[in-house]
Amino acid sequence: MEMIARRYCPTAKAFGWRGSRIGQPSFCVEVATDEQRDRVVQESSLYQQLQNALYAAGYASNVVPSIHFRIESWETLDREYGGSWWDAMEMP
Repeated sequence: MEMIARRYCPTAKAFGWRGSRIGQPSFCVEVATDEQRDRVVQESSLYQQLQNALYAAGYASNVVPSIHFRIESWETLDREYGGSWWDAMEMP
């Protein structure tokens, strides 16, 4: 995930998330600024690349389409969620 995200933002970080609200694995991509986030989410093939990485890692083909990917900036996390990924992921 991180290698893919870094194609679009060299400082991106990625990690898996198992939050209570969604009840299934999710993946988060973290960038520093809202501008970087907006640029990354505009990449038309990003979602497919992330899904393909999950298939290559052995995730079941019936599970991958329902996995959530969230791309967020630290600016937004700080401004709207007090710097907390947990709070951000709990919001609908």
